[in-house]
Amino acid sequence: MAESLPRATQALAQQLRPFKQGPDDGNAETLSFIASPEIVTAFAIAGRLDFNPLKDKIRTDDGQEVMLTPPHAEEMPLMGYAGGETGFTGPLPDAERKKIDVIVSPTSERLQKLTPFAAWDGKDFKI
Repeated sequence: MAESLPRATQALAQQLRPFKQGPDDGNAETLSFIASPEIVTAFAIAGRLDFNPLKDKIRTDDGQEVMLTPPHAEEMPLMGYAGGETGFTGPLPDAERKKIDVIVSPTSERLQKLTPFAAWDGKDFKI
């Protein structure tokens, strides 16, 4: 199926979070595929989306045909996952965050700065 499509309409995504609705480029013609890091790497090395790393060979620049070795890793970290806040980087203090200037091109068709919401006056919530 992917071979019959123009190259520009093929996208391959490797994500560690739920896949959002619709293609990332905003084009309804784009097909999006979710894949593991291993298969994304195999497709990138092979240069095509119909590559089967369990059966297909890759021809090297010198004409030799090689197969990729299947990846091997432990399902879970041997030492377990880091607990608590190990590795957590908290947000900057308000004073530091206010110094950061986010620049968005005024001609961007994809991005825009949002106007801050008015502070809650406490009157729109009733029990």
